[in-house]
Amino acid sequence: MASGRKVAEVFVEVRANLSKLKSGMKSAMSIASGGASVIGKVLGGLANLIKNVLTAAFKVVGAVIKTIFKLVTTLFSSIIKWAKRGVLALSAFVALSVVVGAKFGQSMARVKALTGASEKEFKALREEARRLGRATEYSANQAADAMSIFAMAGFKTNDVITAMTPTLDFAAASGLDLASAADIAARVMGGMQLEAKDLEHTMDVLTKAFTSANMDATDLGEAMKFVGAVGKTVGKDVE
Repeated sequence: MASGRKVAEVFVEVRANLSKLKSGMKSAMSIASGGASVIGKVLGGLANLIKNVLTAAFKVVGAVIKTIFKLVTTLFSSIIKWAKRGVLALSAFVALSVVVGAKFGQSMARVKALTGASEKEFKALREEARRLGRATEYSANQAADAMSIFAMAGFKTNDVITAMTPTLDFAAASGLDLASAADIAARVMGGMQLEAKDLEHTMDVLTKAFTSANMDATDLGEAMKFVGAVGKTVGKDVE
C-alpha cells in the first residue's frame, strides 16, 4: 500500500511538472511568436525605408544622368554646328586665297611682259610687291596693279621698284587707291619727261599742291595731264 501510494504521488508530481512545462512552453512560444512578429515588423519597416531611399536615389541619379546627357548632346550639336561653319569659312578662305593668288600671278605676268624683265628681275619685282603687301595697308595685288601702270608708261624693272614707295606715300596722303595714285604719277612723270629718280620729289610737290589748294589729288592729276607737256615745252619745272 505504501509503495503504491508513493508511485501515485510520483505520478501526480510528474504530471504536475509536465503540466507546468507544457504551460511554460506555451508561454515561451507565445513570447517567441510575439517577438517574431515585432522583429518582422521592424525588418519590414526597415526594408520599406531602404526601398524608399533607393527609389529616391535612383530618381535623383536618373535625373542627373538625363541632364548630363542633354548637356552633352547640346554641346556636341554646337560643336558640330561650329565645325561646319569652320569648314565653310575655311573653304571660303581657301577659295578666296586661290582667286587672289591667281590674280596676283596674272598681274605680275603682265608686269613681266611689259617690262621685259629677266627671271632675276621678275623675281625682284614679285618680292617687292609681296613686301609692300606685308608692310603697308595695300595688298600685294594692288602693288602688282600699280607696277603694271608704271610698266605701261615705259618704266623698266629698277624704275618700277624705285617708283613704288613714293607712290604709296602719295596714295596714303591723298586717300586714293594705289592704282589711281600710280596713274597720276606716271602721267605727270611722262608729261614732264622726268626720270624715275625724280619721282619721290615730284610726288612731294603734288602732295603739297593738293593739300594747299582747293582741290584733291584727282583734280590735280587731271590738270597735269593737260599742262604737263606744255609746261615742259616752255621750260617750266613741276613746281
